Amino acid sequence: MIDPIDPIDALVNNSPHPLEATIKETERYQRREKIPPFLRGAELLRILQTGMVMEGRDLAERVGVDRRTLRRYIAYLRDLGFVIESRTGASGRYVMGAGDIMPPLTFTDDELEVLILALASVGYPGDELVGRAGSLSQRIKKFLPLPQRQGLEVTARKRHYDTLKMWSSYDREQKAQGAGSAGAES
Repeated sequence: MIDPIDPIDALVNNSPHPLEATIKETERYQRREKIPPFLRGAELLRILQTGMVMEGRDLAERVGVDRRTLRRYIAYLRDLGFVIESRTGASGRYVMGAGDIMPPLTFTDDELEVLILALASVGYPGDELVGRAGSLSQRIKKFLPLPQRQGLEVTARKRHYDTLKMWSSYDREQKAQGAGSAGAES
């Protein structure tokens, strides 16, 4: 049974009202900029896909929702098939695990650079992976800001050219070794 709140006692003893913390939390979120829920869900996915273990309180703060709404968003993501592990309690924690569905990924500028350059280095002339890597690279570049895309394209072309030179040298060495061993056999 819940004890009735005695407003006179609260005034006399100068103690805060038991619901004051809840009221302050509600006011804080009502003053927040109105952001559509789907964008908050996208932000939650972005944060969880880093693989960091996050306390519920911190995660709710970063997403811009209260803890109850956070739990509801987590339940929605689980319903969609995302594996989100949690520990209950006052300092509940959340972390995204591996599952059947891959979340949309976000990358830092450094990670994008490594990814684009790695894709430029894939395969050798005539390899089917070259076309698939090029297609993936184009999809990524399509969403990059123009200055970043231009800089990466220059670097990627140089990297691709260097890769072609390496494969060409390797091919010449193999032919020379083949010709040398064929001449030694005769």
